[in-house]
Amino acid sequence: MNYNYKTDNPKFHEDVFNEVGNIVKECHDFLNDHEAEALEVIYAIGSIEEGWYSFKVFFQIHNELFRIGQIKDKDDYESQIGIQQSGTDFLLKLKTIFESYDQQIPTQIKIQFFAASEEVKYNFQYDLIWSNNTEDSYQSEDVYKEWFEEIKNDLSN
Repeated sequence: MNYNYKTDNPKFHEDVFNEVGNIVKECHDFLNDHEAEALEVIYAIGSIEEGWYSFKVFFQIHNELFRIGQIKDKDDYESQIGIQQSGTDFLLKLKTIFESYDQQIPTQIKIQFFAASEEVKYNFQYDLIWSNNTEDSYQSEDVYKEWFEEIKNDLSN
C-alpha cells in the first residue's frame, strides 16, 4: 500500500481500509458462484479529478482478464451501471474520509484483491493523471485501458 498521509491516526487508516474492503466485496458479489470460485484477482481503479469521478473494475479468472461486460449473467447494461455506481459511491465516501481527517484527496486509487490469499493491495496517486494531459482526447477511460493492457501483457509473459 502506498500511503502519502500526514496522519498516523489509526481510525483514518481503519476507515480507508474498511471502504476498500467494502468495494472489493461488492465487486466480488458481482460474479456468479462459478466465476467467484475461479476468481484469481479483482482489479479496480478509481479516479477523482477536477470534479469528475470514474470507477472501473476487471477480473482475472483462469489466468484470463474479463471486463464487467464479459462476465456471464452480468452482460446487461443495468448490472454494469450498478457496479460502476457502487464504485462512484465508494470514491465519494473515500473523498469524505480524506476530507474529515484533513488529508490530501488522492486523484487515483488502484486496488488488487488476490482471492487465494484474500490479500488486498491498494495505492493512491496524488498528481493529476488525465485531466491535465495535453492530448484533448485523453480521459480516465484511457488510464483504465492502459492498466488493463499492462496486466494483460504481464499475464502473457
